[in-house]
Amino acid sequence: MLKNATLVQRYWIISIFVMVCTAAIGAKLLLDSYREYKRDAASLGHIEDYREVLRAANLLAAEHGPSDSLLGEEASGDAEDVKRLSDARGRSDAALDRVASLFSGRPQDGDRLIVLSLTDIRQTLMASRATLDALIHLPLARRSEAALRNAIESMFGVVFDLQPVIDQIGTRVVTNDPRLAGVVMMARLLGDLREYGGRIASEFTPSISNRKILSIESRVNISRVHGRIDELRFLIDHQAGLYLDDPRIQEAKLAFFGEFFIEGFAQIERLLEEGRSGSNYSMTTRQLADFIAPKLVPLEMFRETFLDIGVERVREARDAAWDWMLLSCAVMATILTALVIGIWLADRHIFRPLMATRREIIDLAGGDVSTPERRAVGSVELRVLFEALDILRASQNRRDMLEKEREVLSAKLKQQAETDALTGLLNRRALDRIGQGVVENWPAPCFEVGLILFDIDHFKAVNDLHGHVAGDRALQEIATRTRDSLRATDVVARYGGEEFAILLPNRDLNTVGLLAEKVRRSIAGAKIEIAPGKEIDVAASFGVAVGRRGDTGWEPLLKAADAALYEAKRLGRNRVVLAPFQPPAQPAAPEPRTGDPLRQAV
Repeated sequence: MLKNATLVQRYWIISIFVMVCTAAIGAKLLLDSYREYKRDAASLGHIEDYREVLRAANLLAAEHGPSDSLLGEEASGDAEDVKRLSDARGRSDAALDRVASLFSGRPQDGDRLIVLSLTDIRQTLMASRATLDALIHLPLARRSEAALRNAIESMFGVVFDLQPVIDQIGTRVVTNDPRLAGVVMMARLLGDLREYGGRIASEFTPSISNRKILSIESRVNISRVHGRIDELRFLIDHQAGLYLDDPRIQEAKLAFFGEFFIEGFAQIERLLEEGRSGSNYSMTTRQLADFIAPKLVPLEMFRETFLDIGVERVREARDAAWDWMLLSCAVMATILTALVIGIWLADRHIFRPLMATRREIIDLAGGDVSTPERRAVGSVELRVLFEALDILRASQNRRDMLEKEREVLSAKLKQQAETDALTGLLNRRALDRIGQGVVENWPAPCFEVGLILFDIDHFKAVNDLHGHVAGDRALQEIATRTRDSLRATDVVARYGGEEFAILLPNRDLNTVGLLAEKVRRSIAGAKIEIAPGKEIDVAASFGVAVGRRGDTGWEPLLKAADAALYEAKRLGRNRVVLAPFQPPAQPAAPEPRTGDPLRQAV
């Protein structure tokens, strides 16, 4: 390609090639930096999500303390303990709400599954609390060990149900950034240890509450939990050794091991010995809960320290990626700017004068000895020409924009003229245009149609009792249910007030009647929420007729359907009547149930 090119062409080809290569290298560097930045930014979000769900699990486990206290007291309960339990539950609910809010607005499938899991967990939590409350309200003597154990286990089961959500979010953190695997593992181990620490204390609650010797089952459970805690202690000790270069880890670990493993387990061993030898325990359930709860705080702080360190490292990596990206942008912009300026200067001061000299030589060779008129680079004439083109282009753009705005405005005005503002359905004017044949093609071009008119029964009472806002809400809900019951070729309109109309491309009276009955059931079969926590029942009366669209057929069809509607109201409302007042045939099997409004139509 360069062989037959002129000197100017070769110059520009080589210059463009150099700039493209430079821009490509810069783009690659920027893209890598941006990906690194986005990964670190996503990691920050994921690890904060992980922290929130771990906190929720921690607060759910913290309900065991006040619960165990009340399980060891008489039904009247200590007002302070009751308040502590209520406050603990409030904190748990708020934490679950925060976790749900983090994922409810995200479109990913995994986030939707998390929200569904949290909904199930909330239901399980409510059931477990109800079981616990029922037991607390019983006299202390009537609380069997089995019932106490079942209530305690049900609360632990809620935290167990939350573990898959914790694992899913933790996996998301590690998948996005494997560097956080150690932090995620440590946070999970400490979360498990906090749960087992609370569980081993709760194992004493049934025996202390009934002032009985520890049962074999309790001893086995305590031994099993103790063994699991020893395993977790070993894993935590090993994993923490990887971070001992940070003084915060050393300090938090010493506080945690001293409080939890030394002081806390010394008291557990004393209670275990007391439970083996008799029923004379040195602590009540409340005293045990008040003793254990502070021992778990350093554990929780230890976990928060690990998460803080993980967040700091990711934030530092993100900031470094951002700085590198900015530096890359600045360097590449400088290089490209220098290239462009150099190319431009070379063109202006070297190649253009050379070409002018070439033309003069050719002119002289041709016998033209006149001095050619020299033009400066970037001459006024060229600038004026480009300015004129810009003005012309801007003028054309304005004309196109005005035309589009006029079309949009016309469409909006047409839609507003044919749409009911409250329900979003067609209005009476639009329906009459279809029925009279003004709109020939409609969704279905046939002229044989079925018409359903229905009116909301006792709608004035809804407005009188609940207000017009509630009435509007009811009309909107009825419009939605009606639209959902129809095909795409069916037309539904608000004919006026609480009256609706459905136009169908089907002149079979019985089929149209069955569809009317389907709509009637959808309206009468479910409550309508008119305000938060406030629902009402509504019903409607239906008149059905078949006929033709067009100038001569529409009015008779309307009158027939309207007469059938008023016959339905006369017969007691909430039913379907076919013009000329015949019930539609039902399928051969099964027989409709007695009292079906469609069967009762005259």
